[in-house]
Amino acid sequence: MSLDGTDTAAGSPPEEAYNYRNTRSLGVFGLAGLAAFGALSLVWAAWSTLEAATRDQRLAEPPDLKNVVQSIESKARAAAPAASGSVSDAQEGEARLASENPDDDQSIDDAV
Repeated sequence: MSLDGTDTAAGSPPEEAYNYRNTRSLGVFGLAGLAAFGALSLVWAAWSTLEAATRDQRLAEPPDLKNVVQSIESKARAAAPAASGSVSDAQEGEARLASENPDDDQSIDDAV
C-alpha cells in the first residue's frame, strides 16, 4: 500500500476512489486560462475606455516628451551661466571650516 491509498502490488487504485492525479493538471491549466482571459478582458476594457475618453476630448492627449525635455534643457542652459558666478553653499561652508582652528579646545558645559 502506498501513501496515496493505492495498492502498488496490483497496480490499480481501488474502484471506489477517484483518481485525482489525471485532473489536477487540467484544473491548473483551466484556472490559468481563466486568469489570462480575465486579465486580457481588463486590459481591453481599460484601453477602450481610455480611447473613448481621448476621442471625446474628455481626456487630453499625452504631451510630447521630446519637446518637454528639450524645453527643460534650453531653460537649464540659459540659467547655467547666471549661476556659475555665484559661490555655492558647499564652498562657503568649506571656507568657514578652513578659517576655524581645529585645535581649539573649548570646554563643554555639561551642567545642563
